[in-house]
Amino acid sequence: RNVRGHVRSLNLHTACGELNYDAAYTVKQALTRQATWTRSWLDQFKMAASGTMARLGSDKKVVMDVVVWTSNVLTSVFIVFVNKLLMDPKQGYGYVYATTLCSFHFFASALAVRVTEMLGYSAPAKLPRKVALYFSLVAGTSISTLNLSLLVNSVGFYQISKLLIIPYVCGVEAIWLKRKFSIPTILSILVVIAGVGIVTVTDMSINPLGLLIAAISVITSGMQQILCGTVQRKHNLTSMQLLSNTAPIQGVLLLMAGPFIDQAVSGTWVFSHTISPGCLRLIVGSCAVAITVNISQFMCLGRFSAASFQVLGHAKTVMVLLAGWMYWHDPMSVRKLCGMVLAVLGMIGYGIFNSRPPPSAAAGMAVSTGKSPSSAVLEQVTMVVKSSSTNGNGGMGHGLQHAASLKDKADADLILPLTHVYSAASTTGSPAQRFS
Repeated sequence: RNVRGHVRSLNLHTACGELNYDAAYTVKQALTRQATWTRSWLDQFKMAASGTMARLGSDKKVVMDVVVWTSNVLTSVFIVFVNKLLMDPKQGYGYVYATTLCSFHFFASALAVRVTEMLGYSAPAKLPRKVALYFSLVAGTSISTLNLSLLVNSVGFYQISKLLIIPYVCGVEAIWLKRKFSIPTILSILVVIAGVGIVTVTDMSINPLGLLIAAISVITSGMQQILCGTVQRKHNLTSMQLLSNTAPIQGVLLLMAGPFIDQAVSGTWVFSHTISPGCLRLIVGSCAVAITVNISQFMCLGRFSAASFQVLGHAKTVMVLLAGWMYWHDPMSVRKLCGMVLAVLGMIGYGIFNSRPPPSAAAGMAVSTGKSPSSAVLEQVTMVVKSSSTNGNGGMGHGLQHAASLKDKADADLILPLTHVYSAASTTGSPAQRFS
């Protein structure tokens, strides 16, 4: 604005004959250079500011990811020990009705989410009933079959079936969600499976009924975790909103099937158990912890892939074993220690290799054409420059659109500044026309 004011003053003095044209043009050129430099500096400042904001947004997401994941791991480990006190017949209260207890957990979670909605901390949202019922059926079947699998199978085969959820989830994500796993990522997953298998698998025996129930538990457990993320993204729901729509249904389904499954597993009916005040306090405490477990699990599956949740979720297994050794004096053999170290190394490797970005579009284009990435990008630049030089200002606009339409944003960021430089350098006309 200051430059425009000076230019208007120069024009006035020139028109009045106080300055000749050459002197006025020299001053105008200096002012124009100053304006161009100022505009360039402001553009650089805007680019730096936008990059800083993007990094801050990325850092905020990383912090939230760490908080959500840590809360899920810690609360999952904590609820294991709360339930151990509740279910242990020697050191606890012998309340061994796991499926019925899960129904209480979902009822408590539904109540907690509804209270947050009433207080305005969470916005309510509706999920189509068919989707909510389908999700709840899959999740309820997963919990029920896992408990039945522990009944009809040996502990070793039960642990192996749980480990098979990882390759099943990876296969479904690769086929259905078109996700690609690099070879180092696959090797890291195999290391995690081997490590956890060394720790948990002791004996193994297979029978046809147990094999069928274990297969159903693997399929439904994997699908529940995949659906948790896909349903949130497809229907634009938060984890709280998805839990609000599905937790009551899961609670009802598990409450209907739970007593029968628990009777088959434990040999006694839940209604015949005498609930003491201490047992009731632990049931309430278990439900309170389950609220945070369910919310953080739904948040994790909304932010991470199901495969990542499964692989890194075995950190809970390692922490439970370590806590049992430290506080419950469970035996820690060399085999368990080696298996835990192997599992942790696999999880670290998975985190490193899975966080690497996929190859850029320029690299992909170079592979497909047999040229280097730099030459492939330069070809795109040449197309933009030719377009701009052929069509004038309209051509430059078309060139910018072409650059912005590239699949890889990094290529577009590289080309756009070049097109601006080319546009400034290719301006034609007399000095007066350039000045005007």
